[in-house]
Amino acid sequence: MRLLTIISGVLLIGTGVWCFANPGANILSLAFVLGCAMIFFGLSGALTYIYNRKAHEVSGWILEETLITIILAILVLSNQLVTDATIPVFFGMWIMFTGVMRVVAAFELRKKRAKVWSFSLMFGIISIIGGVYAFLNPILINMQMPVLIGLFFLIQGLNTITTGLHGMKEDLRDGKS
Repeated sequence: MRLLTIISGVLLIGTGVWCFANPGANILSLAFVLGCAMIFFGLSGALTYIYNRKAHEVSGWILEETLITIILAILVLSNQLVTDATIPVFFGMWIMFTGVMRVVAAFELRKKRAKVWSFSLMFGIISIIGGVYAFLNPILINMQMPVLIGLFFLIQGLNTITTGLHGMKEDLRDGKS
């Protein structure tokens, strides 16, 4: 399941790069790609939670993050967010929420003396700052929305890969290859 987490992170990074490559695209053309990436991220998180909840102590925050991501992805895919003004606020709130979850996870990793906790904390703080920026400045973001959303997905992807690699390292250490 850790491999699924890493693949999800790579998909999020690919989505972020795709947004960078299409900076002039309107949000409706980006919505399908963004929604699909979010659905895959949410489903892989849910599957990882279900698989690991018996073997490891898994935080309920992970399940909450994945459920919120899936719900928001369905909103994106069903075009319920129809105005360009709501998109920056929507993605800002999503990235801010996931940033808070990463910060909480970082402190849980710190208690377990995991070396990767600082990366999770750094990505969480960057996500919170980006989310607050998007949430408070929606008009300014409309000018650079695909690039900013690409940056959000890039940060989320890097954080997801870091989480997956840390989990693989724990599994190898515990002899679960």
